[in-house]
Parts: sequence; C-alpha cells; structure tokens
Amino acid sequence: GFVIVVKVFGFFLVLIAGPMLILTLWAPTLFGWIMGPGWAESGRFARALVPMYAMKFAVQPITRAFLVYERQLGGLLWQGSYFLVAIACLVTGRWVFGDPVAAVWCYSWAAGLMYLVVLALNIHWAGGKLGELPKRLRCALGAKETV
Repeated sequence: GFVIVVKVFGFFLVLIAGPMLILTLWAPTLFGWIMGPGWAESGRFARALVPMYAMKFAVQPITRAFLVYERQLGGLLWQGSYFLVAIACLVTGRWVFGDPVAAVWCYSWAAGLMYLVVLALNIHWAGGKLGELPKRLRCALGAKETV
C-alpha cells in the first residue's frame, strides 16, 4: 500500500519535474517564440499554473484510491472543497491583487495544496505516515540511506 503510493507519486513527480522547470523559467519566452509575440502573455498564465499541474500530474494516478478504499464520500467532499477553493482563490486573487495572473497564481498554489491533501489521504489509507514520506521518497528514487 504505502510503498506503492510513494513509488507511483515519486515516479510521476520526477517525470514532470523537467518540463515544469522549463515552463517556470521560460514559459513567456517560449510561448512568444513558438506562437508569436502576442502569445508571451499567455506564457505568464502557463507559468502561474505550474504548481497545480505538477501536483495534479504526480498525484492523479493515485486518486483511484478513493474507489479502492471505498471512500467515495471522501472523494465527493474533496471535489466539493476543491471547487470552493478554486472559486474563492480566483475571485479573491483578482479582487485583492487586481491582476488576473496573480489570481491564477493564487488558484494554482491552492489547487496544488488540495492535491497534497489527496496524497496525505492516500498515505493514511495505505497505512503510512505523512512524516515518513520524504525518507520513503528518497529510497524509492534510489538514494542511498546514510547512517
């Protein structure tokens, strides 16, 4: 249970790290270069969405645990919470910061945190402890244990 959750999460996290790093560093430039100068602004939005998409990509494969562990009500409550957090962040971010890109940053970080909640629930249901995740993740990714 727990080892599989960690391995799947770690695999997809490593898989997405490179593309997300590229988007974080160069999205506006890449969008402008590939699609034309008018698209550079879209790159700012793409950059803002990196936290959410990175976590979603890494956690999405283990979201089936809601079904496996027969926690459909938990899945429904999470989906409802995600919807409310998304709306609150977009509205509040736009109102507080007055900038659509800032609103998307707010949404992206909140959504990323919501996916961390899914990871934490999966770890709990699989019999693990969230505090064990960093050590187990290093082991799953092939790091040698030091004494």
